[in-house]
Amino acid sequence: MSKTQSIKNIIETKNTIKDQMKTISCDSFEGQNFGDEGEYTCKSLYAELGALLTDITALTKAPKQFLHLSNYNERDNIYQCLQSVSDRLTDPEQIQNQLNRLKEAIRPFHIRYTSDRFVEFNDELLILATQKQELSQQLENLKLVISNKEQSNQLLKGLKIQQIASYKGLVLCGSLYKN
Repeated sequence: MSKTQSIKNIIETKNTIKDQMKTISCDSFEGQNFGDEGEYTCKSLYAELGALLTDITALTKAPKQFLHLSNYNERDNIYQCLQSVSDRLTDPEQIQNQLNRLKEAIRPFHIRYTSDRFVEFNDELLILATQKQELSQQLENLKLVISNKEQSNQLLKGLKIQQIASYKGLVLCGSLYKN
């Protein structure tokens, strides 16, 4: 059985949001809290959204099972929630409201505790581990560049001192020659 249009819509919108999230910056929201009880920072809000998208990925990876567990109205509700998230993605205050709706929409499927979710979660962990390794390597390279720059600055400073001393020596010799 192929995926129904409602499942295709969910997958497409979820993937669009994941792509859009790569460009989101929380810098201008530093120190602000969001949520009914101020329970989210900007970063934790988007992390929560990422976790919900992972849940939805696990749910849609088995379309037959998803069809058996849901009806059209439930799938359409998830899609509508995702559309609302996508439309408001750059506004953390608006996202918080949409996250609550999305949580309610996927809660009946108990996806967080299924083996499909753990497989999806493991895939996400592997991606993060790879990114961590890449960042660690880049950090080491940056430390090496900084160290080399500091060594170069010290070398240049030494050469400058030698040049000044050499110039002073020439001036001194020149003044002795004139006398």
